[in-house]
Amino acid sequence: MIVRVLRASIATGRAADFHAFIEDVGLPNLLSSDGLIDVHVGLRAEGSQEIGLIVSVWRDWASLEAAVGPDPSRPYMIADEDGLLTDVNVEHFEALGVHPAEADPSVVVAEALGTM
Repeated sequence: MIVRVLRASIATGRAADFHAFIEDVGLPNLLSSDGLIDVHVGLRAEGSQEIGLIVSVWRDWASLEAAVGPDPSRPYMIADEDGLLTDVNVEHFEALGVHPAEADPSVVVAEALGTM
């Protein structure tokens, strides 16, 4: 599994536009993608700067590329010309495991330690 972390600085005064884009376009498209396991979106202020975060978990690299395009290091569906983002950082990680929040923590820990 692949974990994709996109962290973006949102252009001044454009947080509402970013949120609307995510809700109306970005999430519906991601959620319809084959191979998407999970996705979380966050927004926070750092002084006057607003930061958006999208963390998604994918079945494999091929699923990620099929969903976001041949260069997953680029933002998904947001072009530089849109003026929505001023800085974007995308990183990918090999997932160690995905454990549902409702899982019994003792079982999750035992599985992670290989003691089960």
